Amino acid sequence: MASVSCYTFRPTSRPRSAGSASTAGTASNSDRLIPDLVDRWETKLDVTVPKWTIRRMKTKWGSCNRETHHLWFNVELAKSHPDCLEYIVVHEMAHYFERNHGERFTKLLDSQLPDWRTRRPSTQWSSVGS
Repeated sequence: MASVSCYTFRPTSRPRSAGSASTAGTASNSDRLIPDLVDRWETKLDVTVPKWTIRRMKTKWGSCNRETHHLWFNVELAKSHPDCLEYIVVHEMAHYFERNHGERFTKLLDSQLPDWRTRRPSTQWSSVGS
């Protein structure tokens, strides 16, 4: 049976590395970069991310719970370029302001991360983690 990777962080306990021996190498890029990205974008967007988690996700790069402001990031992001990882962090945090991917959401991304379209993952959402 495949092990499930899941790392949960709160602002007071954002380590630079996490995981067990079987998963530490997999998430090293994302668990090293995500704390700094979340901190930077909390300031830029004037929001607080009380909790975020890295876990295996079959169909998404990330997700956001608008009520609790909990963010989830796919462990596969460890394989992505830092610019792509930043896009995913900003994308999920933008959902604090707008639930859907409509015009208001697009304008928010345009104003905060003008080159977001070039940072998007090249892998289709449906094949994440396959």
